[in-house]
Amino acid sequence: MRRMKALTSIAFVVAMVAGMASTASATQSPSGCGGSGLHVVPFGAAPDPPYFFGETLNIGALVGNNQLPNGCDITQLAVSIITPDAVVHPLLGEPTKLPAGSGGFYTSSVPYAISIADAPDGGCGTPRDCPGSFDAVIRVQGVLNDLPAADDPFTSDTHVTFSVTPAQPNFLCDVTKNGGIAPGNVPVVDQFGAMSARLGRMRRLCNPANINNDDPVGAATPTHLDGYPATIRKPPATHQKVVVFDRFGGRIETLGRPTNVLVPAAKSLVGPPPPLAAPDVDHFVCYRATAEQYQVGYGNTVDEFGAFGITAFRPVELCDPADVDNTEPGADAHTTHYSCWSVVLSPGDKFTQNSNVWINDEFQARQLTATKLSEICVPASKQVLP
Repeated sequence: MRRMKALTSIAFVVAMVAGMASTASATQSPSGCGGSGLHVVPFGAAPDPPYFFGETLNIGALVGNNQLPNGCDITQLAVSIITPDAVVHPLLGEPTKLPAGSGGFYTSSVPYAISIADAPDGGCGTPRDCPGSFDAVIRVQGVLNDLPAADDPFTSDTHVTFSVTPAQPNFLCDVTKNGGIAPGNVPVVDQFGAMSARLGRMRRLCNPANINNDDPVGAATPTHLDGYPATIRKPPATHQKVVVFDRFGGRIETLGRPTNVLVPAAKSLVGPPPPLAAPDVDHFVCYRATAEQYQVGYGNTVDEFGAFGITAFRPVELCDPADVDNTEPGADAHTTHYSCWSVVLSPGDKFTQNSNVWINDEFQARQLTATKLSEICVPASKQVLP
């Protein structure tokens, strides 16, 4: 379990509240004690940054009372977590007393799905594109048994901050036919090195999509991704193990041979589109991926072809940012990857084949047919294991 990034300075405020404890009920426990030894250490089952919109963090804390050698007991203890959407989550069933010197206990955790709606403005006026730091609070309340005259009710707020990368669109990918030309051999550079990829005819079209209504702006981006099957001799990443985190959770994956190269494209359903003016996503080289353990994901999705309920059944590919055909030098150092999952439509939902699809990418402009929904690709982070 990885620890979430916490504020350098943790605020601990003991508030004296008149009338909340009487002289008759006051205690000094243990006798001669001299203050609070409370400490709060946040934790979260989350990856190291970067975090992504749609990703779920599980926020909790270690709460103890051993930071002073002569600290006092804490009673009437109550812990709650305030998530960045300002919802207060009382943690029930936790200990209500912390004796002096206690190493403490781990609280239960609260899941929070990082939402664009909660994003502070990072300074550019559009939180989606430059989100500010998110803030969660571990709130500890109780009574400090420190004085014979009157016990001290207190509230201690520990702030947990984390940053989120600018939003990247999600993609629903369709199988296509009438894919036109095979581009042939092109140079490709990703994190694992330089390769020569032989590209076949286009077989995949990925449309920006809104999942669970968490990014309608991203779903409206003009950038699509065209997928060309790739054959690469002696790929450098075969059998490489990586840790991957996306909106559906974290897992260890083993990479296989490259499967596709994805290139930014313009798309239209009414006629030939002009070339894409300024792509807002990278090129990618995608590897077959096998996960050791994973959790099935669910979502309600909307793209240009309609609304679909889906089950993200299993991760099948990991796509690395790449410089393809010398069009994007330095892209191999970018941090946003895409994790692609095979999907199953919800009962009653149906994908209708569409022949009125026009694309325009760096290799060709043509009309093609989208035949069926195949995958959902979501932003992801990756860590290479030794």
